[in-house]
Amino acid sequence: LAQVRTINEFDRSVSLYDFYVPPQVTNLESNQIFVVNDLSDFSNPKKVLISGIVGQGKSILMKNLAIKESYKGEKFPVFMELRELGEEEGLENFIHRNIGNYIGLESHKLQSYLLREGKVILFLDGFDEIKTGEMGRIVKEFEKLIKKFPKLNFIVSSRPEENIEKSTIFSKFLINKLDLDGQINIIKKLTNDDFLKENLISNLRESN
Repeated sequence: LAQVRTINEFDRSVSLYDFYVPPQVTNLESNQIFVVNDLSDFSNPKKVLISGIVGQGKSILMKNLAIKESYKGEKFPVFMELRELGEEEGLENFIHRNIGNYIGLESHKLQSYLLREGKVILFLDGFDEIKTGEMGRIVKEFEKLIKKFPKLNFIVSSRPEENIEKSTIFSKFLINKLDLDGQINIIKKLTNDDFLKENLISNLRESN
């Protein structure tokens, strides 16, 4: 999870912590703005929807949160990309398939136990990458999931998408645009070339 590709290092994977800067998000119910370092920073981390436009780092944030949960050792974090959901595949089947692949547990009965007892925490990335015609069905399956497994925690990321934003099961948060300090921090982490670094930062300051 910690290995990703960046624009300037597309031919090889780098650690996301080589450039990661914790984002600011807005609670869409209270309008509170805060920095997210850990899942516990959310006011109600049980069912969370994180929205943001393309390029705002939703997937990177989701991976960071999953990694942080793994360090705690309290639950099994399972990161999955919703674009890999099979055509007409049920959400619960998709989750079981990923638990099996991710933590090497093939027993459907044991997987159900982990879900029922809230021993896993699911990070479902990229709701907006589901086919439009399937979105309504998947939202309903999320709603069924919490009735079947009330102790289960899950976090979903998406570009702004009406189908899921209308659901009442989520606490909803929006990733804020990166401010100047955040942009500068990323540049400082991304390159060791002092000349390039100074030029990029200078251009940023001028454009802001």
